[in-house]
Amino acid sequence: MRQRMGHRNTTRQTPTEQIGSLPLTSAKLIVHLEALLSAFALPLAVLALFIGLAWLGLFKVLFPWAHLLLLAIFVLWFFVALSKAKLVYRRPTLSTARRRIENINHLRHRPLDVLDDRPAFADETQRKIWELHRARSRAEVRQLRLPRWQLSFAQRDPYALRYGLLVLILIGIAAGWGQWGDRLMTAINPALGQGWKPALPTMNAWITPPDYTGLVPIMIATPAGTRLDRAPIAVPAGSTLTAHLTDSKRVPVLAVGDAKQDFTTDARQNFSVTAALPASGKVVIDRGWQRLASWTIQIQPDAAPTIKFAEEPGVTERKAVKLSYQASDDYGVKQIKLVITPTMSVPGQDNTPLEIMLTEPQAKDTKQVDYQDLTGHPWAGTPVQLELVAVDALGQTGVSDKKIMTLPERVFTHPVARALIEERKKLLFGPEQTTRDEAANIMAGIARQPAVYGGDPVVLMALRGGAVRLVLDRDAKAPHNVASIMWQSALRIEDGSSGDAENQLRQAQRELSEALERKASEAEIQRLIDQVQAALQNYMRELAQRVAQQPPLPRELQQAVGQQLNMLSPDDLQEMLNEMRNLSASGKREAAQQRLEQLRQMLENLKTGPMQLSNEQQQMLRQMAELRSLTRQQQELLDKTFQANDNTNKSERETELRQLAEQQNALQKKLQELMKQPGATENLGQAGEAMRQAAEAMRQGQGAAAQQRQGEALAALQQASQQTAQQLRQQLRMIGMGSGGRPGQGRDPLGRRSPNGSMAQDDGSIKVPDRMTIQKAREILDELQRRAGDNSRPEPERDYIDRLLERF
Repeated sequence: MRQRMGHRNTTRQTPTEQIGSLPLTSAKLIVHLEALLSAFALPLAVLALFIGLAWLGLFKVLFPWAHLLLLAIFVLWFFVALSKAKLVYRRPTLSTARRRIENINHLRHRPLDVLDDRPAFADETQRKIWELHRARSRAEVRQLRLPRWQLSFAQRDPYALRYGLLVLILIGIAAGWGQWGDRLMTAINPALGQGWKPALPTMNAWITPPDYTGLVPIMIATPAGTRLDRAPIAVPAGSTLTAHLTDSKRVPVLAVGDAKQDFTTDARQNFSVTAALPASGKVVIDRGWQRLASWTIQIQPDAAPTIKFAEEPGVTERKAVKLSYQASDDYGVKQIKLVITPTMSVPGQDNTPLEIMLTEPQAKDTKQVDYQDLTGHPWAGTPVQLELVAVDALGQTGVSDKKIMTLPERVFTHPVARALIEERKKLLFGPEQTTRDEAANIMAGIARQPAVYGGDPVVLMALRGGAVRLVLDRDAKAPHNVASIMWQSALRIEDGSSGDAENQLRQAQRELSEALERKASEAEIQRLIDQVQAALQNYMRELAQRVAQQPPLPRELQQAVGQQLNMLSPDDLQEMLNEMRNLSASGKREAAQQRLEQLRQMLENLKTGPMQLSNEQQQMLRQMAELRSLTRQQQELLDKTFQANDNTNKSERETELRQLAEQQNALQKKLQELMKQPGATENLGQAGEAMRQAAEAMRQGQGAAAQQRQGEALAALQQASQQTAQQLRQQLRMIGMGSGGRPGQGRDPLGRRSPNGSMAQDDGSIKVPDRMTIQKAREILDELQRRAGDNSRPEPERDYIDRLLERF
C-alpha cells in the first residue's frame, strides 16, 4: 500500500514542473512568435508602412480621390497578405518548444520527454530501472539555459527594407507628435466633400474698418486656416485688407476685383500687403498656380444720418429757445447744428442763414434737449425758419423738417438798458450815418452818468469804447460790432454779472449732457458735475443778490397765493446734483441724464425779474379775489342760518329763513357769473348746486338741512380758491433764497409732495431709484473698489471683482 502511494506521488510531481515554467514558457513564447512573424511578416509590414505614412501626414496633402485610391491599395494589399499568411501559418506544439530547449542545452535522448513518460509494464525490476533512468534525466535538466531567438529575414528581405520601415516609423512618431490619433483618423477618412488643400504657408489676414466707425478689425485668416471664406463678409466702405505670409517660396499676389498687387518682402523673407477695398467682389491671394485664400467682400455704404424734432420748439421763461431733438447714424453722429433762416428779408441785415453748433455727441443714437439764448440776435422778435442738421464722420448730412417760429425777444425793465436796446435797433435797421451819430451821442451821454447804471466800470468802458468806434471806425461792419457791445452792456445793466454766470452754467450743463450721452469715463463725469456745481453756485449767488434788490410782491398777490411762492431753493438744486453724482457712480447714466434735464428745464423756467403778470394771470388773480369774497359772504350767511335755527318761535324762524333764502339765491347768481369766466374749476359747479339746495331747504323751513348744504358750498368754494392759487403759484415759480423753514420744505423741485421730503420719491412719471437704493449701490461700488486694490486677496477673486467693476 505504501509503495503504491509513493509511486503516485512520484508520478504526480512531473519533472517538467520541477524544472520551472520559465525556460519552457520562454520557449513556447519564442516559437509561437517566430511562427507568427514568419507567417504574418508581410501584412504587418503593410500595416506599419500605412501607419508611418499617416503619421508623416502624406494623406493630408493628397487629392481626396488619390487619398481614397491609395487607401484602397493598402486595404487590398493587407488582406491579400493576411490571407496568404493564414494559409502558411502552423501553430507550434509543445514538443517543438522542448526540442528548442534540448538543442540549446546539448541534451541527448530527449530527457524532457523521459520525465513525462511512464513504462507500459508493471514489473518491479523494470520499474526500478526506469526510475533510475528518470533520475539520470532529471539530473541533466537541473540547470537549463533559456532558449534563443532563431528567426531571420535575411533570405526573405535581401535588401534590408525592414530597417527603412523602422526608420519611417520613428520619423512618423517625431513628425506627428501629439497628433497621432488625428493623423490616423485623417488617413482612414478621405474628405471627398472638400477640395484639395495642399500645404499652405502660414498666413494672417484681417480687414480694418475706418477709424470713425469704432469697429474692431475682422480676422479672416489665421495660422489655423482661413475664416469666413464661405458667406460674404460685410464691411464698411473705406475698409482696408492687410495680409502677412511666412514660409512662402514665391511672391504671392493679392487680387481685389480686377486690380492685382504683389506682396512686398522684408529682411526675413516675410511677405505682406495692404490694399483698400473699393467695391464689393472677390478678394483672392494666389501664389503662382496655387490659390492660397479667397473671400467675397460686400461693401456696406455709410448711410447719411437722420435727425428730427422730438417736439415742437418752445420758449422758456428765460426767453431761451428750447430744442428737443433725436438723431441717429449707423456709425455715430459727429455734429448737430441748428440752421436759422429768416422767413422774410430784414432790411439792413445780412440774411445769410445762421448756423449754431449744438453738440458733438459721437454716438449712434442721441436724444437731447438744448437751450439757445437768441434774444441778442438782430432777428429776435421776427419769424424765422428752424432746421436741424446732423453730420457724420464722412461729412454726410441729414436734415430735419423745417419749423417756423418767432424768435423770443428780451424785455428789459431797467430804463437805461431799455434805452440802449431801442437805440441798438435803430443802429441795426436805420440809415447808417444818422444812426451812427445818434447812437454814439447816447452811449457817450449814458457813460457820463454813472449813477444811472450803478457805476459799473465794465459798462463805462464798453459804452465809451463803442461810442469812439462809431465815430472813428468807418467800416461797414462797425455798427454790427457796436450793436453787440450795446447788447452786452444792456444785459450787464439789467442782470448785473448774473448774465455771464448764466452762460457759464448753460455751457457746463451742455458739456455734462454730451459726456453722459457718449458714455464718457466716470472720472470725467464726476469732474463735469463738479464744474456744473461750481457754475450753479456762482449763478445762485448772483441771482440771490438780484432778488434781494427787487421790490416786495404786491400785497394783493401775497394775499392771493400766500407766502409759499418760492418752491425751488439752492438746497433742492444741491440735492439734485448729489443724486446725479450717485446715479452716475452707480452706473445709472440714463437716470442721471434725466436728472440733468430736469435741472436744466427748471433753471430755464425760473422767474428772477420783477413780478409781471400776464393777462391770464391777472384774470386768475381777479377770480381769486371774487372767490375770497364769495367765500366770506357764504360764511356770514352760514352764521346767520345757524342763529335763525336757534329761534324758538316757529313763525319768526321760518320768516328769517325765507329772507336768508333770498340772500342765498343772490349769492348763487354771483357764483354763476363767475363760472362763465375762463378757467373756472369743477368745484364751482358743486358749490352752485349746494347753494341751490340750501336756498330750497330754507324756503321750506328746514334750517338744519340748509345749514348742511351751506357747509358743502363753503368747502367747495375753499377748494376752488386753493386750486386757482396753486395754478398761479406754479406759473409764478421763482428762485428760493434757501433758509430754515424754506417754502419748498417737503416738496421736490417740481412741487410734488413727498412723505419725508425726499427728492427721489418716484410717482411713476420719472424712473429714478429711491435714495436708499442709490446709497446702497454706491456703498457696494466703494467696497468692490477697495477689495480690487487689496493685493492680499486671491487672484481669482480679484479677477472676478475686476469683471464686476467693468460694468460700472
